[in-house]
Amino acid sequence: MPRSIDVMVVDHSALAAEVTLFAVRRAAPDASTLWLKSGDLALQYLSAVGEFRNRPGGMPALILLELDLPITSGLSVLDVIRAHPATSGLCVAILSHSCDPIVFQRGDMFDADAYIEKASDHEEYCAQIERLLARGLVQGRIQSQPHAHRPHAHRPMGKTMTTRVR
Repeated sequence: MPRSIDVMVVDHSALAAEVTLFAVRRAAPDASTLWLKSGDLALQYLSAVGEFRNRPGGMPALILLELDLPITSGLSVLDVIRAHPATSGLCVAILSHSCDPIVFQRGDMFDADAYIEKASDHEEYCAQIERLLARGLVQGRIQSQPHAHRPHAHRPMGKTMTTRVR
């Protein structure tokens, strides 16, 4: 039986998703991952309907959710996730190219667990993903493997803490 997904990446850009998945695999090589290119597909997966009606049980330990998705925005997806008991406790990090404080506040209003600015610097973006995994947001389901050349902040996080991961 296939195992459940550890990290779900929701991003309409194949290139951006590939970079995000690379960062996840670098930090947690044993994590199972899934890329979905729309908010609608993410909601179908979480509800086990449509093409995902026969998916393995369980929920992802972490959802990396692009904010600027076409049709169903990342905030709309997050709102639906938080509204349903089966998904309300999932760890969701918002991904965005914007460093605008208003975007950060919107994520906080929607109860995101973290906000990751998609840095134009590949190494910085990967480091942000690594720090997110190292902080234990995923309740022990994903083993983060820090690189010797990169120190990680190990701070406990509360139930909800929306911060830039830096």
